[in-house]
Amino acid sequence: MHLLDYALEVARESAASLILLHVISKQPYDNGTFEPDTAIHQQLCHEANIILQQLSRHTIVHGIRSKVMVTSGTAAAKIIEIAKNLQASMIVLSRSCGQPGGTTENVLRSAHCPVLTWEDEYDSKESWEGAAEEESAACLSPALA
Repeated sequence: MHLLDYALEVARESAASLILLHVISKQPYDNGTFEPDTAIHQQLCHEANIILQQLSRHTIVHGIRSKVMVTSGTAAAKIIEIAKNLQASMIVLSRSCGQPGGTTENVLRSAHCPVLTWEDEYDSKESWEGAAEEESAACLSPALA
């Protein structure tokens, strides 16, 4: 079972919707700032959106409504912020960045709701991660309007 499959199962059992979220982390760039080249940033957002839209279609096949969100910033902070703003009842998160002080640990320590982590090599490399410095999560939320 992969991370999305488990998130779908939990969403179905709790009559929730899924927010499929991908955060593009701010990294230092060649110009010495944390501002990405606009073209590169747009390309990363576009690629993440394509992947999440494919995953969203998968959720629809299973009778679960979903919403796709791609944003940039500090991954843990953005995941927590968006989950709280959307009143998520749970965050489902890949453990691919599970090093001490990493995204997973920070979300586990600071989230307002339960966090389910799942470690699966396929999920982290193929369906959730664009690069090691980026992070994706699914948030269960009340049914989308």
